[in-house]
Formats: sequence, structure tokens, C-alpha cells
Amino acid sequence: MIILCALLLASYQTSVAAAYESYSDDFPEAINITEFLDTSDNIWTVITTANDSQRCKVDKKEFINRTHYYFSRKHRGPSGFVEEKFRGKFTGSIPPFTSMEVGAIGGAPTGIEELIYQGDRNGCGVFELRNVTRVIHSPCYYLYNEPCWQYRAFDIRVRGYGGNVSAQECLEWFRTEYPKETFTRVLYNNSCNDIGRLHVIVSKRQ
Repeated sequence: MIILCALLLASYQTSVAAAYESYSDDFPEAINITEFLDTSDNIWTVITTANDSQRCKVDKKEFINRTHYYFSRKHRGPSGFVEEKFRGKFTGSIPPFTSMEVGAIGGAPTGIEELIYQGDRNGCGVFELRNVTRVIHSPCYYLYNEPCWQYRAFDIRVRGYGGNVSAQECLEWFRTEYPKETFTRVLYNNSCNDIGRLHVIVSKRQ
């Protein structure tokens, strides 16, 4: 009798686990850009599809709350390292948020960064980047009579160090979901690590 009860209990637990796994597959956990960004680790852009890409691009959190994200963004320029200060404003009616408007501190937002895939334990993320256009002959401008958000590019970013190893999950997802995005640039390599440790090199925007 005891053996029978144990077998029934094991069978029940297996059924519950299978049902939970099926439910999780049908209803994946919501993407949360705030959760991904809220880290003391550096956030590196490993791979991008942007033409105006910046080598060794790395973000560092300075302050975050429920509505805003203040951060520095460094990259390696032609004559040395450059640091810029940015403010992100999370967009959406209710959390968890997936995107933020980004611009220089004290200025108007110039782009939107949206987290479209969040890797396991926030190890990596795929961001869709859109910038604002002021081209007056664009269809969007004619419709709304104001600058419009336009598609720009994709970034694959990782938290901490690890580079391509940490980015593999997000890279595989991106290649599956966006097979036509064949143009990519690798921005991160081991030589970039020094820039992540430096606090201030050149302040370009305030």
C-alpha cells in the first residue's frame, strides 16, 4: 500500500511538472527592461546591425527607479575613449516595461531602445533601436506633422564579461527570428575590458 501511494505521488508530481512546463512554454515570462538594466555590471554591446556602430560600446548604470534610467555610455573613438551621459524614460502604461526613450541629459529624446528578447537570468538581451527622423518628405511626417520614430537597428548586449559565450543564447534567437538581418558587426573583444573599468575618459555631452 505504501509503495502504491509513493508511485501515485510520483506520477502526480511528474504530471504537475509537465503541466507547468507546458504552461510556461505557452505563456513565457514577460520581458522586463527595468530588470535587465538594474545591475552594477557593465552592459556590453557585443553585436550590432547599426551602420554607425561604436567599438567597445558599454553602458553603466548610475541611477534607476520606476520611471527613469540614468547611465553612462562609453566607446572607443578614433583618438581615444569617449563617455556620454544619457537618460532613459521607460515607456508604457503599466509595468513591466519593455522600452525607453533615450536622450542626452537635459535634452529631448533622440531614440527608443526596446528589449525584445531577455536571456536566461538576464545574461543577454536583444534590443531593437529606433531613432527619430525629421525628414519632412517622409510619409510618417506627412501623416502626423511631427518627427516620427523609425526603425534603426538591433543590438545584442550582455551583462558583465564573457562576450560571445554569454551572447550565444540571444544570438541564436536573433538569427532565428530575423534571418534577413545578415549585416552585423562585432563590437566587443577582450581588449575592450579596460574601457569598462575606467570611470571617466572624455565627457562629450552633459
